[in-house]
Amino acid sequence: MGCFCDYSVEIEDYKKIEKLLIDSHIKNEKKDETKCKIEETKSKKEETKFKIIMSKESLRKIALSCPSRNVIGLYELINYLNEKTKGLDDISKAYVVFCWMAENIAYDTDSYFGYSTAVYTPEEVYRKGQSVCSGYSSLYKYIANSIGLKVKCIIGYAKGYDYVEGEIISDTNHEWNILEVNNKFYLIDSTWGAGYVNGRKFKKKFKEHYFCTPPEQLITTHLPSNSKWQLLEPPITIKEFLKRVMFWEDFYLLFNSSNTIYYNPKVGNKYTFRFFKKSNKVELLIKMDYLINNVYQHGEECKYLVKKRKDYIDIVCLFKLKGKYKLDIYGKDETKKLYESLVTYYPECTQNSNMKNFDFQPEDYELQNDTFDEILNNFKCDSISHKEISFKAKQKEKLSFKFKKDSDIFISDVEIYYYVDNENKAKLEKEIKYIIFKKNLDIEAIFNKKGKYNICISYSDESIQNSEYTPIKKINYFPYKEEDEKQEFKFSFEEIAFIKPFEEVIQNLELDYLSHNSQAITVNNIETFKFKNKNDNMAIYFEYKSIDNKGKILSVQTKDNGSECFHLAFNAKNKYILKFLIYIDNKPRDTIIYLATCENDPEFEITIPYSYNNKIKMIEPVFNNLKKGREVTFKMKSNEEKIVLINDNWNYIEKDPNGLFELSFIPKVDEIVVGNLENRSCKYVKTFKVHE
Repeated sequence: MGCFCDYSVEIEDYKKIEKLLIDSHIKNEKKDETKCKIEETKSKKEETKFKIIMSKESLRKIALSCPSRNVIGLYELINYLNEKTKGLDDISKAYVVFCWMAENIAYDTDSYFGYSTAVYTPEEVYRKGQSVCSGYSSLYKYIANSIGLKVKCIIGYAKGYDYVEGEIISDTNHEWNILEVNNKFYLIDSTWGAGYVNGRKFKKKFKEHYFCTPPEQLITTHLPSNSKWQLLEPPITIKEFLKRVMFWEDFYLLFNSSNTIYYNPKVGNKYTFRFFKKSNKVELLIKMDYLINNVYQHGEECKYLVKKRKDYIDIVCLFKLKGKYKLDIYGKDETKKLYESLVTYYPECTQNSNMKNFDFQPEDYELQNDTFDEILNNFKCDSISHKEISFKAKQKEKLSFKFKKDSDIFISDVEIYYYVDNENKAKLEKEIKYIIFKKNLDIEAIFNKKGKYNICISYSDESIQNSEYTPIKKINYFPYKEEDEKQEFKFSFEEIAFIKPFEEVIQNLELDYLSHNSQAITVNNIETFKFKNKNDNMAIYFEYKSIDNKGKILSVQTKDNGSECFHLAFNAKNKYILKFLIYIDNKPRDTIIYLATCENDPEFEITIPYSYNNKIKMIEPVFNNLKKGREVTFKMKSNEEKIVLINDNWNYIEKDPNGLFELSFIPKVDEIVVGNLENRSCKYVKTFKVHE
């Protein structure tokens, strides 16, 4: 009964029905047959009976209508519920109590984390309005028994808030309830039905799934110490329980549990997870990580494709290296805005990949969706120039996309590859350029050689609401060329750089301050870029590319009076594309792109100073660009009252009225040391190399 049907009860007298409707505060709902309706039936003895069918929404309204705990005591509540649930069947009564618990009892996080002592007796839990699982189950049992239900408490093991995959649970750690109706048993967890713990706070959230949860679903997270109460045949062992994957309640709203993979699989280099849908409008978010030094990290060791079919969804995974992986699956349907956690798998790859090119093959992408229209719908386009995934290409081909007015699509990159053979493809550098202007994306691609190509568009959807993960999605085209071109063509470095009108980007970002106001700029060997936005929740990420891939840039990011500062050291004369990816409220907003020309090689190689800790933050300088005999100014921030700078002697620097430590001097030694004072000695914090 994880998914509810309407509850019904037969009452012999119509006046009793009217009274029940009045007492339950739903008389006005009698006309709404989706919430409550009355059916007349005839018995074998030709006696007239009436049947009231009450929805779960109406039953919940009974629970919500109860007077506050601050107004009535526990015994008055029981009398109130007895009166309001007269004539209801036992499952309906149990559901009313379940709803009341979720609304009125909070999880006691202070006692769970050891800050206070929990209360467990029904009277204490009712009075305090909070408890841990034992208090929930005891109060639920007490109220349910008092209104005529057969309810017991179950002690067992649960994969709860602090459970870690692979952990051995040796002691019982949870308590829930079991309801008996007509010799049938139903599992109920009013603790998990009331909400969840986030950080160290309880978040109230009503979860119907934990009322009369099917045994085969609850067993992934709950194991009774008495195997009888698993309600499974045959029951599973605790060893099997710990091996089983945890499925959260929203999984069962979107997918059928039959044919589901219940254990973390051992896999080769390719594996498919298949889930059978309950609705055609299921959307998934996927996050894949690889275990490195006991930490799961995102990288190129794993890739995935989501393939939608009429009745099911496949998640096809590629694993590059032998080892453990983590696959987080989030999902929603058209009834929800937020993507919720569904399940986490920990597959183990048993071998390293011998693929020349670790990637999906063209046929994998081509079969990714039922129709190309579905891709375009996700991409939120009004119109598109190329409606086939695979097409015969001219030497110069233009792909155009016109986004819908309400589109929140952010294009992060467009790349082109050439298939050298069936397994190996090479990335082309100067055969593609794209421009984004307002709600249009135009891609120009060059196809010089005979063969098959891949155009990959990477994008994210800013409308996706998920606090943990916002994925980068991809659309793939596979154009082909039947003949080599007699004359090859490539785009210039400058043409590739200008992908969006600079003024439009600046206007879109609503920046308070921008240090460099032109897109084509000439830079020194050390250059500082500053950005300040009206929104405090702005984050910036830096990427670069040089014209010959030989130019090297060092980057140090700092903050200065609310501005994001990027200190860049250009270690070679070259042309560079500088990309500053702007995120606001954890969502990609836009990209500021510069075409930077560095006209001189540096006097010496610029490096980053060695840091022992972060107790002193450098404002100036941030690189090892010091030279003997040339004056330099050190500006620093620290919580210390006094810091030491060692040149040819010890210089004690005190904080000025602005909270800065500042000293101008001429370097005379090979190394400048900055440190804090501890026990009349200098504890090194940073060291700067001085060049001749």
